[in-house]
Amino acid sequence: MIRLLVLFIVILIAWILFGMLGRKATLEEARTIGLQEARTHIDNPILLEDYTVAKGLAKEALDSLIEEGRIPSYHWRQYTYIENRELVVANK
Repeated sequence: MIRLLVLFIVILIAWILFGMLGRKATLEEARTIGLQEARTHIDNPILLEDYTVAKGLAKEALDSLIEEGRIPSYHWRQYTYIENRELVVANK
């Protein structure tokens, strides 16, 4: 009986953890956790969505530059971060 209870608890915990790993990150998480993660990979990262709004650029134009390798980028879950070149130049 105790083994059955322990097995049930283990399955329940695994099911909860599996559900958390599969969910998509919120925009708030992307601006906090994701940004911290992106900082370890590129200089002065900015969320692609925020950059397009701030600069008034088309997302498709930036996507093509990322694919060509002309803009350093980092992907975290479903979000993309790019290097904010204006801050990089200002810091040098």
